[in-house]
Amino acid sequence: MLEVIFVAYLLALFIVPLPVLGGTLFFSTGWFFYKKYFLFKNQPTGGKIVCYLTGASGIINVGLSFLLAIAISKTIDFLLFKFVYLYYFNLVFAFSVSARWFDFSNSMYKYYIDKYISNSNAGGKKAYFVSISGYRKGAPFGFGAGLLQTFIDSGYLIIDEREIQFIGVFIKEKIKLPTNYEPEKSSSEKIVIAVPNLFQNFRAEKIIIAMKDQFYPFKSREDRDFIHQTLIDTAKFEPISK
Repeated sequence: MLEVIFVAYLLALFIVPLPVLGGTLFFSTGWFFYKKYFLFKNQPTGGKIVCYLTGASGIINVGLSFLLAIAISKTIDFLLFKFVYLYYFNLVFAFSVSARWFDFSNSMYKYYIDKYISNSNAGGKKAYFVSISGYRKGAPFGFGAGLLQTFIDSGYLIIDEREIQFIGVFIKEKIKLPTNYEPEKSSSEKIVIAVPNLFQNFRAEKIIIAMKDQFYPFKSREDRDFIHQTLIDTAKFEPISK
């Protein structure tokens, strides 16, 4: 069914490109704002500030990435030669790279999150600044693309030899995975844990842990790998009987 819809969409795109692109932009924008509304509605009252800070951080990153992309495109346009298609290509390419590789607001985000965390004392243990997001089914009319975000919190993963505890703005719980479960690395800075109800007070079907302590997110691989391995170790894998 999805393949038929996709083929029909491509055909319509070739036949009437402008109306299809306009419709795509309209529905994409509507879906984006619905997801944000769904998150804000389900976010605990004590954690609304995290939504505000996350939104502000995203706007800052997009804005500065766009300004950087314009500066790079203008520089290339001035130093090499003027060609409108090259300019727009450089603009899109530079914006995509900047938005993915740079986190301009990470210091500001961490500063304000620290102000709202009552106790983040690691006591000499390893501590990593992260955000934790929860996802579950909840699309309108019972259908939709994937899971919807239901909460987001930011704080510190405090790691001991046999224990991982998250201390955030409104979540303060230990993370214990089921035996023989291995979380998934989804990017340079993210770990996906598909364990329903990992946190007791939230009906989340999937948890995403994202490293937030680097200006360059792709430089978080070492910390991500350490946390990933520690999650596996604390699950106390049992040998599979033959």
